[in-house]
Amino acid sequence: MNDIERILNTLSSQPSLQELLSVLEVIFRFQEKEEIVSCENAKIMNILTNEILPEYLPLILSKDITLSGEKMKKYLLGCLSSVSGIKAILLRIKKMTMENGNSFFFQHIAELLEILQEIFCSEGRLILVWMRCHSGINENKSIKSFSSHIWDEYVSLIAGGKLLGITSEGLLKLWKYCEIDQRPVFWIADCSKYVEHFGNEIVASINDSRFNEKMEKDFSVLTARLFSLGCTAQIIFSFFGNETITHDYLLRLDKIVKYFTFSQKTVYIHSLFSFFDKKYFQNTENFFEKLDICHELFISEIEMISIIIKDILAMDNDIIDIVDNWFLNYNSKTYIYTRRAIVNSYCSFTNGLETDDNILVRLCLKWSNKIFINYASVIEQEDLTQNFLLFSAFVPRNILEKLSHSKAYLNGLTNRLSSSSERVRFLGMIVGESVTRKLFPNDEKKWLTFNVDNTLTPESNWWRNIINVDNITNIKSLSLGSTNNDCNSSLGSGQDAIKEHEQIQPIQENDTVVAVDDEFVPYALPDSDDDDSDDDPAFTEKNKKINAPVYIRELISMLKDNTSYPKLHMALKTSPNLIRRKANFGTELSKEAVTLARIISSMNDEFNMDKFIELKQESMTALVATCPELVASYFIEQYFTGDISIQQRYMILSALALGAREISGIDSSKKKMFPSKVLVSKLHQQYVSPIDIIVKEMNMLSVKQNTSNLTKIDSLNSINPLKVRRFSKRTEIMKNKQLPKKNPLAAIAGKCFIFPMIGYWWVYTKDAYNDNFHYEPLLLSQFLKTIAIIFQASYPASLQHEILREIWEFSFFLRNQIDLIIKNALLFLILTLLEITDEKLLIQKYSYELIESRNWASVVLENASEEETRLLSSCIIFRITSLFESYKNTFIYPFSNIVDMQKYKS
Repeated sequence: MNDIERILNTLSSQPSLQELLSVLEVIFRFQEKEEIVSCENAKIMNILTNEILPEYLPLILSKDITLSGEKMKKYLLGCLSSVSGIKAILLRIKKMTMENGNSFFFQHIAELLEILQEIFCSEGRLILVWMRCHSGINENKSIKSFSSHIWDEYVSLIAGGKLLGITSEGLLKLWKYCEIDQRPVFWIADCSKYVEHFGNEIVASINDSRFNEKMEKDFSVLTARLFSLGCTAQIIFSFFGNETITHDYLLRLDKIVKYFTFSQKTVYIHSLFSFFDKKYFQNTENFFEKLDICHELFISEIEMISIIIKDILAMDNDIIDIVDNWFLNYNSKTYIYTRRAIVNSYCSFTNGLETDDNILVRLCLKWSNKIFINYASVIEQEDLTQNFLLFSAFVPRNILEKLSHSKAYLNGLTNRLSSSSERVRFLGMIVGESVTRKLFPNDEKKWLTFNVDNTLTPESNWWRNIINVDNITNIKSLSLGSTNNDCNSSLGSGQDAIKEHEQIQPIQENDTVVAVDDEFVPYALPDSDDDDSDDDPAFTEKNKKINAPVYIRELISMLKDNTSYPKLHMALKTSPNLIRRKANFGTELSKEAVTLARIISSMNDEFNMDKFIELKQESMTALVATCPELVASYFIEQYFTGDISIQQRYMILSALALGAREISGIDSSKKKMFPSKVLVSKLHQQYVSPIDIIVKEMNMLSVKQNTSNLTKIDSLNSINPLKVRRFSKRTEIMKNKQLPKKNPLAAIAGKCFIFPMIGYWWVYTKDAYNDNFHYEPLLLSQFLKTIAIIFQASYPASLQHEILREIWEFSFFLRNQIDLIIKNALLFLILTLLEITDEKLLIQKYSYELIESRNWASVVLENASEEETRLLSSCIIFRITSLFESYKNTFIYPFSNIVDMQKYKS
């Protein structure tokens, strides 16, 4: 058997932590040396994602992770960071999004997304992946082609939309099963944060000293495909949001952009101009309040932008064409400061202004076009005028003088001055005055002046000063300063928002405390301390870190270990989550469910553990919810036949009720009560049952419903004005109609819960020797409430008719109980039957039971003094009476003994 087969067999046989560590170390070493064939690597990744990750993810993602867990996390992330590993994780997420399950089932998607974030969160990872893919590029051409194929596949994975699409789909599926305020957020499934993160990764690779010419084209393809995902503003922010941009970095980035297509370069340039605008010139709201000095603002920012754009313009002629088109088709989304910097760089770099079709001439032709003057919006004409004046400010004097004598310029002035629009005439006058002042700055006699009201305002002075904004230092004398090739610039605040998994430095505990006051002499420590004995394991091992159990067999062994407090506490703390996880993956839980139920239900608090009862109750509830056919029958049998205490029977009933509600999808999460209404934590856990909380909520709901019914009856009896009803279309009604959700508990409520509970009760109460605890008031009341809760959660049950008959016969048998607690529980059970069961079924099949229940409730009401008893009995009487009133026309003979409803409205 070779090493690969041995690895596959070990991974498939539920390995322990140490076995898995050794196997992962071997896989990691093989991957680094490239000794695994791709098909074998795919098999290994498939087993890791489908069998190992569901078991070990809670361990490696836990906050209380041990050193061995950290080591395994390192090797596991290293193995899964390959293309095969990432694709295997994505395939598992995609499969899970197509399946149906509960919220706990889809919680595994959140763990897989977190693992993917861990894989991609290492800074500078892209250049390492490229070097690994091209490690054999100089030795063999076939290796080169295969390595290039791996890199292309990696680029297609992260920048082609597959990774982002599948993770977003998985997160959306997970959100459907989460409350709005509990929805997790992952940057790997958020497009804007996703592209910003990989933009930062590209920046880190460019700044790496190992970056060379061979990488330029490959990183160009990656960057271009990243732009195709959208959110281009975030990518540009990651490229230029850093405050320490170097000249070497700009040169490397320009070489990457040089390989872009024309359309990709267009997106890049437009996004870059928008970025400069938003980053440096956002605080210009009071623009026209500072018209006299606004052209002197932001000089340093304009100079810095000019330097960056100068290097970009030097790339190729495509960039010049893109900038020309941007100015000619400008749509008023950029401040004049940004355009001023662009024009400064453009005029300082390019020699194209000497030609007859330069950008200034083309701007003049468009500005003077009669159709443009008559039909273009005022905003477009203002923007074009600003661009024309900006270029006129930076071009040499001979070019501007030649333009001022051209036919296009003179026709433009004529067309604008003859326009019917006041604003268009104003723009024509401004251009004429500005150009003459620029050409003859010292000869006012040659200035063109109109002396109208519009040209004498502060706004007109601002417009005329646009042509004088060439007061920036010569662009050729400005530079960012070249640095060494080994430049590692920080990635700015954008990376801090994305990286959520920073390493925490350990606290140094070697610092000594020096006493300041020498007069306080400390007591000497005794040679031995008998009080701090090491015999008690709760003190010796309490701070010891224990790995969470991964398999059910490990959980059972840890629960059986009564000598170790950390193991027992870790087992109880993690057992509910582990049980629910195993219900979704594999058959291990179904094989060991009864054994686990026996161990947990018989556990005693030997270490005086915090929240012991709560942890034990959660584990028992999880077992009932995940394996009801096995565990529910076992717990019911233990309730009647087991040698257990009343408190343990209480916990069994609570587990049955809470487990049934969880199966049906009802949220039984505990709401925090006001501190003055809560006992001390241990007493609260011991004496306050979850069943009592649920019963209280159900009672309040029943009272509200009956009160609303009384209000409706009163409104029907009163005289209402004639109302016209507007009938809706059938299509609209069907569209707004919500289909009922399928209740998983409905099919198993009778077989697994109600029939065994009532059946065992009949068997063991008929025996005279076993009736000592079955009629105990507290226990019997909890028993009745549990049946009511299960029945309420199981609606509509598949055997509802049989369940109703069984419960009613059981309740009639207990009518003669005189204890008030039992009476209240019995009233609650009957009220639950009336609230949940279909009215027609009650009238057609259970008329006798309804009359008997109403008569018994009437007797209880007459003799009751407790408020709760009177309230429950009144609700029963009102409910039954309203049923008979609603269906009285369907009876063959009249019910003359029906109680008047008005008697019980009070």
